[in-house]
Amino acid sequence: MRPTLLAAAVLLLACFSGPFQSDDGWWRLTTGRYIVQNHKLPVPDPFDFTTYIGAPDSARKSKLTSWWPAHAAMYLAYATGGFAMVVLVRALVLMFACALAAYCVWRRTRNAYYTLAALLLPAAAAYPLVRDDPATLAWIVLACAAGGPILALAAARLPWRPALRPRWQWILTLVLLAAIALPVRQQRAFRFESWEAARPAGAIRFLEAHQVIGPIFNTVDQGGYLMWQLGPNRRIFTDGRLLNGTVAADARRIAYNIPGSRTPLQLLDQYGVQAILIAAFDYPTGSPHFLIAALADPAQTQWKLVYQDGQAMVYLRQVPAGVRPLANTAGFASMEAQCAAHIRLVPNEPLCARETCKMYEHLGNFDRARFWMAYYLQHKKHPDPAAEVEYQRLTSR
Repeated sequence: MRPTLLAAAVLLLACFSGPFQSDDGWWRLTTGRYIVQNHKLPVPDPFDFTTYIGAPDSARKSKLTSWWPAHAAMYLAYATGGFAMVVLVRALVLMFACALAAYCVWRRTRNAYYTLAALLLPAAAAYPLVRDDPATLAWIVLACAAGGPILALAAARLPWRPALRPRWQWILTLVLLAAIALPVRQQRAFRFESWEAARPAGAIRFLEAHQVIGPIFNTVDQGGYLMWQLGPNRRIFTDGRLLNGTVAADARRIAYNIPGSRTPLQLLDQYGVQAILIAAFDYPTGSPHFLIAALADPAQTQWKLVYQDGQAMVYLRQVPAGVRPLANTAGFASMEAQCAAHIRLVPNEPLCARETCKMYEHLGNFDRARFWMAYYLQHKKHPDPAAEVEYQRLTSR
């Protein structure tokens, strides 16, 4: 049975060794770095300049300090072996959780097949939940610890006791090894690294090179990465900790250019924002950040587009010496470039192309609308009859 168990261990390692990439992981790692380097908890918040604006929040301190030992441990793993060590520790914790359930079944039944099933069932349940979040990892461990005895009782009541046969052992081994193809195909296996290809690394380098201090406006989904790269010397608007509910709502209003008692541009003035670092889309939904369209309005002269690439763009109130601002209307070309770049990097998130079509149709540019609907139809992963009908309507104009 040893080859089969070894194959199962390799399969589990493949399933749990996806790259370090979630935004929550970035702010947790940043929190751990602050704790380890400063020998104190991050209270008051040293990263967001908006945390204490408005009414006090009694839950804010607990958000700042919860799970701090795990955050510190995460950073110590990083300090020891970089992102490879962080991913390895996460994988080993999850493998231990699955092994705990399997051990309970083995003690009760002494049956290799039931033990193997008890090892793989928790792994299958945990696979879609894998992220760099100590709370999630802790819940998975607790679930396996509690579920192991239940699985053991259920297995003990089964009347069938399959014997261990060499032929079946080798078939099982081959099946387990073949199953490794799933996380490999999804690019989640043996990725002992961070995945930053879709992060605004170029925009961050621009801010650092030109000594732009801020305050910086950003969307929630980029906050953790910006904390890691810029904090605490440069303070940002918001992040995944959501320490100020009013600010989080205003961040959404600004990014999507949602009108209210104050316009998004007035909100930027109210908060004293001096720099905007923003990606073109919320890629899982494809929703464009329409702030870019508002900034492209010729009547808008406060903000200048100074940097763009395939991941993000930067607007500043005051242009640094030696920097030649771009035309703000170039933001539309940047949105297109970012959408195409993201689809190349993450092929299963093509919705930005469909939403770009809708944006151009709203603006009356039907040539670009047709182009982007065709682009979406070429890259979509699931049937979308409504998009097919829309494309036919656009081509008949």
